[in-house]
Amino acid sequence: MRLTEEKSLFGLRNIIIIVVIIGILLGISLLVLESFKSSVESTTSGNETYLDNVNIEKSLTQTPTSLTATRKNQTWLDFDGVDDYVNLTDKDIFSPSANNNVTTFSIWYKFPYDFSGVPGDYRNIFSKRSAPSNYEYQLHVFNSSAGINSNYTMFQWWQFDAEASNVVYLTSSSTGIIGGYKPDVWNNAIISIDGTHISTFMNGEAMKRSLITKVSNATGSAPLLIGSNDFSDRRFNGSIDDFRIYNNSFMPLQVANLRNSFSRASNLTYIPILMYHNIDNIDTTYYVNLTNFASQMSWLNASGYHTITDVEYYNWTQGKFIMPTNPIMLTFDDGKTNTYTNAAPIMDVYGYKGVIGIVTGLVPSGASTTNMNWTQINELIDKNWSIASHSQTHCTLGYKTGMSIYCNDSITRIGNLSQSKVDIITNTGVTPISFIYPGSDYGNVVGTSHKRWITYPDVMGNCSLNYSMCIGAYSTTSIPLYNNINSGFYTGDLNRILILNTTSISDFNYALNYTSPTLQSFGQWKLDENSGTTAYDVSGNGNNGTISGATWNNDGINITLTEDTDYTILGAVFTVINSDLAWTGIDISYNYIILKVSQIAITITISAIQTIPIWLPIIIILLMVGILLAIVFKIIPLKNSGEIAEV
Repeated sequence: MRLTEEKSLFGLRNIIIIVVIIGILLGISLLVLESFKSSVESTTSGNETYLDNVNIEKSLTQTPTSLTATRKNQTWLDFDGVDDYVNLTDKDIFSPSANNNVTTFSIWYKFPYDFSGVPGDYRNIFSKRSAPSNYEYQLHVFNSSAGINSNYTMFQWWQFDAEASNVVYLTSSSTGIIGGYKPDVWNNAIISIDGTHISTFMNGEAMKRSLITKVSNATGSAPLLIGSNDFSDRRFNGSIDDFRIYNNSFMPLQVANLRNSFSRASNLTYIPILMYHNIDNIDTTYYVNLTNFASQMSWLNASGYHTITDVEYYNWTQGKFIMPTNPIMLTFDDGKTNTYTNAAPIMDVYGYKGVIGIVTGLVPSGASTTNMNWTQINELIDKNWSIASHSQTHCTLGYKTGMSIYCNDSITRIGNLSQSKVDIITNTGVTPISFIYPGSDYGNVVGTSHKRWITYPDVMGNCSLNYSMCIGAYSTTSIPLYNNINSGFYTGDLNRILILNTTSISDFNYALNYTSPTLQSFGQWKLDENSGTTAYDVSGNGNNGTISGATWNNDGINITLTEDTDYTILGAVFTVINSDLAWTGIDISYNYIILKVSQIAITITISAIQTIPIWLPIIIILLMVGILLAIVFKIIPLKNSGEIAEV
């Protein structure tokens, strides 16, 4: 029995020893193989560029073991003003007349601050006109005098056969604007032609809307050029990016959405604020009858609008409120009784709320057919309406003519601002954060061009002592102005859209339609190539342009692309799959393995190994295992085999 146990133990020992020896041999083999591998291989890096449409395979020079793909954050073309331009050739589809005079142009440009020259000089941003009379259209910066303060941007559309033209200016209102554009910063100009009107927009803001009077059915034969016209003069001196032509027309809020689609635009939420006065069946200008008002509220509801208050808007700018989709603010000046009796019940149907501008000195102590009393005001507050001050006496705080009461001296103005706030707190327990200027007069000069205000620091400064927001300017539905997170609280930039008895649903649709039409473009030249002399059309229409002289530039910021979202890599094949990256210059950096010995020697070795029959290494392995077992049995011999095991 003992002999049997010893034999069993001996067999287990042999197995363990065999396993250990094989493990040692394998370990030595792996070390040798790894040493050999490291002796013939090393990792190095490579760099290549990609410029093509999407889903086009590019075979890299080497097979990467790791890869990083980047693009420039912004890329554009610089023009020297002498002989630089981009030729997009002549296509009928580039002519509005070929599309029933419905076309939208959009372009980004940056012009130096020191633009000057002889009076009448201009520089073409884009143009489709040739001498002597082959005129279609052009957008250019115009210098009306020798001084830089007289510069502005102008779109000109010719009646081809009569050499007469519609001229529509792009002027702006923001602080620091010189001649309708911000010098030495990027501006977005959009010109939308809808068959009856030409509307212009600067940086998302509606500028002008002009009736088309010089209609032409001719398409012309002039090439469409960026940075020049076909006279080979008056060429652009600055930077141009992302030129697009659509066969759609766009309404103002649609333009805001279109602008947000550009990579260099801020993704802003644009908020309309409507200005009402009286809601009653009286046929005068500042009244809106109940039928029209009900139709307007129904239109807003059907269009997906959600009402907000001035408090919610302010809190949003402070990061304390989540803005709903398609927000709108409804304000009612003067605190009229018909806001309570007529407007509120119609708004209740949709769960809408508003902002009441109260003239506190006109609030009656009891019932009144003219102005709401404090009980009625508090009932609206209980319905989540907000309350703003509209002064104590409805006096103008600036210098607007035609007002019956003036508070244009400092003592009277400050007293009116502060006392109205005290009145509201005393009678409602609510602290108003907004002041609405009576007559929209915050010290602006009346009678100048669209929104070309001169603000008076004393008026705005006095208001800011008591309120978080001071609501000043207004616009009409034909040239509506909107608000966003960057609108100035004390600069008159909190704009309202005036709603009158004559305001139609069509006017509402034009000013407040935020649903962008299906984008159909004749050409989109993003100018993201960053190399070469071709401006590729990414619209799918193949209207590529030729770059002459203009030089590539970029902001130097690299954006890292994401595998399987922006591109794929299979072996050495690199493919862009994100359509936004079509014809975008992409830099590819990668690591790969190289062999230190000659490729010929490796090829010969591999070929020799491949000629060995599969059974030969198997026999060799079996022989080695047999030899190993024989050695083991000799190293640890059996004990006396003649011994008799004990029972």
